[in-house]
Amino acid sequence: MATETELAIKKLQDEVINLRKRLEGMLSRKGGYIAGSLAYEGDLRPQRSAVGYEGCIFVPLITPLTSTAWDGDSFSTIGKTLIDLSAVFGVPAGVKAVDIKVALRDSGSSGAPCYIILSPNNVASQGKTFSIEAVPNDIWRYNSMTVNCDANGDIYYQLAASGAGALDVLIEIWGYWL
Repeated sequence: MATETELAIKKLQDEVINLRKRLEGMLSRKGGYIAGSLAYEGDLRPQRSAVGYEGCIFVPLITPLTSTAWDGDSFSTIGKTLIDLSAVFGVPAGVKAVDIKVALRDSGSSGAPCYIILSPNNVASQGKTFSIEAVPNDIWRYNSMTVNCDANGDIYYQLAASGAGALDVLIEIWGYWL
């Protein structure tokens, strides 16, 4: 004869088996969904027809991640340079992409090409560009963009300023993809 503890364990095991069957049934049907929370470890790998994709989870932030190095400081023209997002902004290492707000102003933007390029690589002039060329001098302009990260979860920036220390740059991280 089974003890009370053994019966409780058997009941829990049966419940787990039934829940697993229900979950598999929901997910195998087209248009199935999971209500409530889903915890997972590892990578998301959605399948569409015969093609597999790598998925990501977006982590939105109520308060942006900021840095004293990117809070409106003045810059000159500079080639592609790495931003270690975990060291500079506190973003978790290895993120896939970041949701970034960028603000720029330049004392000579009305007559010069002034911009920032953000990208996951060190290739000159390649990436997402935010330009304030032909904007009246010393006027802040804002833009938001998603920037893919390199394998370490970092990005590169490139700047064009109208002169030495003329371009003011503010960067905030509003979310990231794991």
